[in-house]
Amino acid sequence: MRFTITILGLCLLAGLAYGQLIIDEDDPEGKKLIDMMMKAINEQEKTPYTFKNVVYSIPHTIGTNVTIEVLLKVANGQGTIYSCLVELIGLGNDHYKTGPIVCHQ
Repeated sequence: MRFTITILGLCLLAGLAYGQLIIDEDDPEGKKLIDMMMKAINEQEKTPYTFKNVVYSIPHTIGTNVTIEVLLKVANGQGTIYSCLVELIGLGNDHYKTGPIVCHQ
């Protein structure tokens, strides 16, 4: 158990050291990514969700392919909060497209 936790901790530190994408809603680039993800969520779910906050973003790199797992909290018109896991796929030069999206209450 201790060995597993140590490896997990090292992996998390490595992700932070090598430039984890930080999605800040107060930053213009972060706002652009959030808007892109919200548009994709609303199109897929066919529900007008509103953005609440970013819970986390975790990068995954396989070779030169970069994907980022982002968990967002969103709300529907009645105020019910949902978690939406969105995959951002890196296209290079800080450009991304959305991949699979999974939302649940």
